[in-house]
Amino acid sequence: MRCFKSTLFLIISTLLSTTQVHAEWDWNLLLGASAGIASREGKLTTEMDYTNDIIPPGFFRTNIKHNLKDTGFIWGILGGAQATCGAYMFGIEASVDWPRYDSAHAFAFTDSQGAQGWNGLARYEQGNNIALSMRAGYRVFDWLMGYVRVGGETSKDKLHTQFSGNEFYPFGISMESSRRSLRFLGGVGIEIPFPFLSSLVARAEYNFHSKGKNLGVHGAIADNFNIDPSFIAETRQKMHSGIGAIVWNFG
Repeated sequence: MRCFKSTLFLIISTLLSTTQVHAEWDWNLLLGASAGIASREGKLTTEMDYTNDIIPPGFFRTNIKHNLKDTGFIWGILGGAQATCGAYMFGIEASVDWPRYDSAHAFAFTDSQGAQGWNGLARYEQGNNIALSMRAGYRVFDWLMGYVRVGGETSKDKLHTQFSGNEFYPFGISMESSRRSLRFLGGVGIEIPFPFLSSLVARAEYNFHSKGKNLGVHGAIADNFNIDPSFIAETRQKMHSGIGAIVWNFG
C-alpha cells in the first residue's frame, strides 16, 4: 500500500510538473522588412453647377462618378514582440509602409443640359502608412504557423484635381486638399521558419485596409462669360495588399 501511494504521488507530481512546463509562456522581440503589391480604389464623386445670377442655383447641377484605381508596389519595415505557449502565439507589431503607385486619372463629362463639356484630372496621393496591430497564430506543423491580424493604421493623404472647359470655354481650375485618415486593418497569413535557422522566418500575408473618411476639394471659376462654374469633388479609398516579409526573432 505504501509503495502504491508513493508511485501514485510520483505520477501526479510528474504530470503537474509537465503541465507547468507546457503552460509557461516564452516571449521575444522581432524586426523585419516587407514588400508586396497593393491595389487601392474608390469612387470620385464630382458635383458641378453654374453659380451666376441669371441661372437659378441647381438648374444645371451635374453629378458624376469616376472610378479611381491604382495598383503598384508597397514596401516597409516592422517591429514588435510576441509570446508563445505550445502551439499558440500572440503578439503586437508596429509597421511603416511606403506605397508608391499614385497615378493621374483623366476623364470627361458634360453638364446636365449637354451645353458645356469638361475635362477632369484627378490623383489620390497616399502618404506613408503607420500601423499598430495584434497578431494571433496557431502552429499547425513544426514548419508552418497560420495567423490572423487585427488593428488600425493612419496616413496623411492628398487629393489633386483639375477641371477645364473644352471647345469655346478657355478657363480651368486646380484644387488640392489633404487630411489624415484612420482605417481598420485586418489580415491573414502564414509563417515558415528557415531551415537550420529558426530565429529567421518568412511570411506571406493578405491584408484588407478599410475606407477612411471622405477627402474632398471645392472651388469655383470666376470668368467673364458670366457662368461662374463651381466644383465639389470627394472620394474614399480602400486598399487590398499582398505582401511577403522576412522577420528576425531575437531576445
